[in-house]
Amino acid sequence: MIKIVIIEEQRLFLESLIELLNKQPIIEIIGTASSHEKGVLEARTKSPSVVLLDINMSSIGGLEIIKRITRCDSNTKVLIISSSYKHPFPYRALQSGAMGFVTKKSTFDDLINAIKIVNRGEKYISPEVAHHLAINSISDVNDDEPSFNLLSARELQVMIMITSGLKVQNISEKLCLSPKTVNSYRYRLFEKLNIKNDVELTHLAIGMGLIEIANDSHARTSTEEKINLA
Repeated sequence: MIKIVIIEEQRLFLESLIELLNKQPIIEIIGTASSHEKGVLEARTKSPSVVLLDINMSSIGGLEIIKRITRCDSNTKVLIISSSYKHPFPYRALQSGAMGFVTKKSTFDDLINAIKIVNRGEKYISPEVAHHLAINSISDVNDDEPSFNLLSARELQVMIMITSGLKVQNISEKLCLSPKTVNSYRYRLFEKLNIKNDVELTHLAIGMGLIEIANDSHARTSTEEKINLA
């Protein structure tokens, strides 16, 4: 049996996953969570074989949650399942310790295959994600063009929060950092990306196709995603 914990904030999508995975004789869902904090607790106390994680969740950041889960138990494999798969997030997720990355547009058969492969200790990347990673690796990059590759994991996290509309004080509270430290990250972002303010940062994220990731999509319906997985 492959014991699974699901960390997913969208209720309809979570219920769809539970319904479909429960029909698989080799899979046992031993826990679910709608927040990162609860997800870490579930992983720590139940030692699942695989954790299905929605990297779009914003409470402490998808990249940080990967590290926290794998630190709890090195035998637990993290499989990202996300509607956001444009560079640099898949690369950073794998770099942070995730064993696989699939999209919410993947078929259910693809998801089951990914779970099996990751459970064996092998890496799995869905075709859409592999395509974006390959394109990025072979594309010629203008030296004068801003690149999110320059950002550290923390800077990337702060960028996501800024482009989600959070103020410095909100970010400092969520990340347990002082406002001064958060502002230091902001100015470092501006310097690395050659921009001057939060507005330019948001425009840059839009231009790079990252605004959907930055905006935590609470308002989006999961109906389409439910149909795709079914």
